[in-house]
Amino acid sequence: MNAKRYLILPMDGIRLSDASSPVTEMASSLLATLQPQRKAAVASLGKMLLASVARSSGVAVRPAARNRGVASASSAEEGIEVVKSLGEGGVKLVIASEEVLAALRQNYPGVRVIEEKFCHPARAPRVVVPPRAAAPAGARAGAGVTFTVEVLRGDSMTPVRGADVIAFRSDDDAQQKKTNASGKATFSFGTGADKLKRLYGYHDESGIWGYFKANVTIAAGGVKVVFAPVDLNATDSLRHFHKPGKLEDGVGVRVGVIDAGADQVHPDLIDAIEGGANCVPGSTRAPDDYGPDGAHGTHVAGTIAARGMAPSGVRGIAPGAKLRIYRVFESGNRGHGSSFAVIDAIERAIEDRCDIINLSLGFAPGVTDDGISDALAKARNNGILAIAAAGNDRRQPVSFPGSDASCVAISATGRKGLVPSTATEVAEVGAPFGSDPDNFIALFSNVGPDLDAAGSGVGVVSTFPGGYGPMSGTSMASPAVAGVAARLLAANPAVLGMDRNAARTDEMRKLLMDACKTLGFGILSEGSGLPK
Repeated sequence: MNAKRYLILPMDGIRLSDASSPVTEMASSLLATLQPQRKAAVASLGKMLLASVARSSGVAVRPAARNRGVASASSAEEGIEVVKSLGEGGVKLVIASEEVLAALRQNYPGVRVIEEKFCHPARAPRVVVPPRAAAPAGARAGAGVTFTVEVLRGDSMTPVRGADVIAFRSDDDAQQKKTNASGKATFSFGTGADKLKRLYGYHDESGIWGYFKANVTIAAGGVKVVFAPVDLNATDSLRHFHKPGKLEDGVGVRVGVIDAGADQVHPDLIDAIEGGANCVPGSTRAPDDYGPDGAHGTHVAGTIAARGMAPSGVRGIAPGAKLRIYRVFESGNRGHGSSFAVIDAIERAIEDRCDIINLSLGFAPGVTDDGISDALAKARNNGILAIAAAGNDRRQPVSFPGSDASCVAISATGRKGLVPSTATEVAEVGAPFGSDPDNFIALFSNVGPDLDAAGSGVGVVSTFPGGYGPMSGTSMASPAVAGVAARLLAANPAVLGMDRNAARTDEMRKLLMDACKTLGFGILSEGSGLPK
């Protein structure tokens, strides 16, 4: 038997109700037992479940051996192990085998078991070398064409170390390299024309754009790539489509950012972030450490509520709003967000009385999660409007949780001419174009009948840890719309002051939908349109 990670939940919702029956009493007893600190009781339960498996199969069983890569603090020697619990009556994350979980279902009919799933930030995907584009057999140093790509920052003309450079000689002949300490990467292709069909450059530094160019000539000295510098005075798509807020816009509204943490000491965010939590199960960080893991969450937070001003900072859409940061991504946790962490974050947002939650994340195409759906329904019933990225699977249907009925799903729009001519975003321009032909729905954006609105998602400049930088994706479009929603809610005190129930959430949603104006993309690409 191999161990996997599972969520154990009440039969309805994410927390046991007060209803009393023999079944709910059994479920209550089980959920109270499955607490990380109650190791003796959990061990006894595990032995009982193992014995139940043996009775049903007629074969004695050993405790589950953990699947490679399943992380936890201790071993599942007694058949079941509790990784994390959301209180006595709430969701549990456990490690156990399928056989043990089957025995649990049979002995405790008042609970359900869901396998843990993993989501990812909804940032625009980077180009990768397709599997079919293997290097030709003769592609080695000294055979065919060998050249060096040198990558420099456009603001200082210094080397960029660790940049990803992807060179396409053709669609079926491509290579990917990382730059060294000198900002250089060497490529060797087979014989042929001394020209690249496409060249891409990606990085994780603040202050500069990525790189894209088609039809690149390979000169005798190699190829020089310069990442264009970010100009905070320039108008990006966020400030074009959604006017930046006044400092008082959003006052009285609390927005939960469910993401990769945020830089709470960033000068543009220090007055906006009021608290948060680390929701990553098995995290090596403290429970109250909601600091950034990468730039994604900080960028999202700044789009909503940054309080800076060009040329030294950036302004968000609702700078008067307060942010609660719930970190669900951590590189040590397989680099993905656990479904348990997302449920935990939504539950905390309810407890912290958030008005809006932003989910710039998504699951793989076709993947849904009943536990997260229940958490989102609970949020709606507590007066919280959930806004989520539509996903970046290049015109596929809206990904979960954006596709959930409790979420407002947002596609990504862009505008020609608002990014440097060598930025990677140039490669994302494509149909459909709007009533203004310079407007477009990004090629990476998901579309379909589950869409509710569109937001600026191409070349958005916002806060990075310790600096500023551009990002693209429905990850960026979602907080743009969340910021507009916060501004609208603050300007409508009658709705803001309503009892925290589903009627309040529905009124908030109506405010947002009424503010949407079509850009001419069609309902399947922009929903009700773009709110300003």
